Amino acid sequence: SAYIRRPMNAFMLFSKNHRAEVHQKYPNQDNRTVSKILGEWWYALCNDDKQRYHD
Repeated sequence: SAYIRRPMNAFMLFSKNHRAEVHQKYPNQDNRTVSKILGEWWYALCNDDKQRYHD
């Protein structure tokens, strides 16, 4: 049977869309730091902005 990948959750979609921007603003950061920054950005979003990634 073929393996079906689980769909990305809202935060993963947000991260995919903003990871390059974080790398540009904060060059030479490791992936752990970039992920932490993305988490902070996600937490700071209002619910309406987060809803775009849930739809």
